Amino acid sequence: MLTFKSWIKLLTEASSEDTTFFHEVICAIACFSSTEAGKIKRGADIKQFFDNKSIIAKGPGAGEGTDITDITGHPFFKFVDDSTIPVAVGQPASTELNSKEASEDYFKSSKMGKRKDDAIAVAKAIVKRIGSPTGTVYWTGPTNDSTDYGAADIAYNGQGISLKFGAGQFKNLTVNQFARAALGAGSELKLLTELHKSVPEKWDKMTGKWMKLIEDALNLSHWSGSDELGRAGREARNAFGQLKNSVRGWDSYQKLKVGGSQAKIFNRLLYKGKKAEIEVNRKESPKHPFSEKRAKEFRYVCRKIYEDKGVSTSLRNAWRDVRNDQFTNIFGTYFSNEDETIKENLHTVFEKQISVGEKPMLYAAKGGTDIKRVPSKAEFEAAIQNIDFTYEGVTTGAGYTFILNATQRGSAAEAIKIMEITIFFRWKSAGQMYGNPDTSSKSQMFITDYTLVFPEIT
Repeated sequence: MLTFKSWIKLLTEASSEDTTFFHEVICAIACFSSTEAGKIKRGADIKQFFDNKSIIAKGPGAGEGTDITDITGHPFFKFVDDSTIPVAVGQPASTELNSKEASEDYFKSSKMGKRKDDAIAVAKAIVKRIGSPTGTVYWTGPTNDSTDYGAADIAYNGQGISLKFGAGQFKNLTVNQFARAALGAGSELKLLTELHKSVPEKWDKMTGKWMKLIEDALNLSHWSGSDELGRAGREARNAFGQLKNSVRGWDSYQKLKVGGSQAKIFNRLLYKGKKAEIEVNRKESPKHPFSEKRAKEFRYVCRKIYEDKGVSTSLRNAWRDVRNDQFTNIFGTYFSNEDETIKENLHTVFEKQISVGEKPMLYAAKGGTDIKRVPSKAEFEAAIQNIDFTYEGVTTGAGYTFILNATQRGSAAEAIKIMEITIFFRWKSAGQMYGNPDTSSKSQMFITDYTLVFPEIT
């Protein structure tokens, strides 16, 4: 009587595939019977629901997709496989499962009990909202959002339901998903690649200014004394000067390698003059600032110089100002040039953010205390003429931020704010100028009932 979603993602992300699977599957089971769901102590307990067809997984296909009648060949089968290891003829049957992921020990050690409790609570709220299943409950994960159920994880009585464990939130668009929607481009578009193609001279200019800043950092008094650290500084300045001559812009900077002897020079510099050889440094840590592999990358050497505590605050502030000016030139100029296209497509960004599909969908999170109705495509299109979409680009201390706002016009003196989507461009985990800026997004909802904005079409 059930079915669930996000399979494809589960198959490739081992850190989340089991938690997502168990939460969705158990919620589907609990919609049919919370009592039966409560009895689950291991993944193998779930297989019976697939066997008796109370749970049916949906694959891609027109309309509501196709039924997956044989689950044994699918990667998720390991979570429900109840078969036991073979034994020699004449020996007692084994109770040890072939799949450790379907065992009780795995269920306990992975803390799936919390997922089960949350799933059952969400299911009770769903049933209270739309009633008990009158037939099969489908798991729509394997459809990969390709059917009329869209981004729903389970579905029954013709109603798709998107599930989130705990607080949850609507999915955050990737930067490329955002760009494809905002620019009306095909699925092949990669925003940062597009930015490199459209304004390569601006990336090269930023690289040149970065080179000057690192050169200034190496000339600081911190590395210019008569002690061993000062001698390491002089060697590093000479090595940097030779390498700098090979940098012609962004691309060459990102690809430039440091020779073994030069790597050792920078190693000694960043070890504060202590004798240390690159070969012994296998991992990056506070005690070992260089990793053996990365120490041969010029961009990594520059990053570590910039991050050294001997670099002054004024120099860091100088880079912040330079970087943000260049980000404004790169991102601001690009978005300004695409202004008309973006304005035409902002509603598409909003539509993708809230996972609008052919059918209306429920969104259920926070143990069932947060349930929203997501409009169907037809309901969305019927209401967007009363919604204003605006955007702005802001250069901040951390980088560049693109902000999209959706507000509803009405008789009130002030417009009703519906949602804000924020796209961030900034260097974070990899460090400054180490490859492309990191990109991320977040969204904030300002309404609790979508039917106020998107009336149901009956």
